[in-house]
Amino acid sequence: MGYTHFWRCNNWADLDKHPNYQIVLDSMRIIINLTTIPLEVREDIHKYPIHFNGVDENSHETFVFPPYNSFNFCKTRQKPYDIIVTACLTVAKHYFGDIIEVSSDGYPYEWIKGVKLASSILGIEFENPIADES
Repeated sequence: MGYTHFWRCNNWADLDKHPNYQIVLDSMRIIINLTTIPLEVREDIHKYPIHFNGVDENSHETFVFPPYNSFNFCKTRQKPYDIIVTACLTVAKHYFGDIIEVSSDGYPYEWIKGVKLASSILGIEFENPIADES
């Protein structure tokens, strides 16, 4: 078991039709601007535009977006790169809206740092994507 974030695509055809370039650009801005957390970022942006993990003992599972299939998850075990995962999922939920569902083993307060990170770097007031969960 471990601390995990989940995202599900409600309609794959809608996800494919939706332009996700803004999600990729904004997520890369977050990754580039948060230089205090070492990341291993995959460079094959044509197949996996957002693809990263922590480094060495601060790594666990790789975060990949757009998703491989309709249900996806990333177990971070609350390692330092978790804040970037939650920031990227916050951005994805903002742009995709009801097309995707975002959930977590964590509580809404555990996402606050990721939401604030995305908001401060991108200048957009994001909502916590799991704030309605109990």
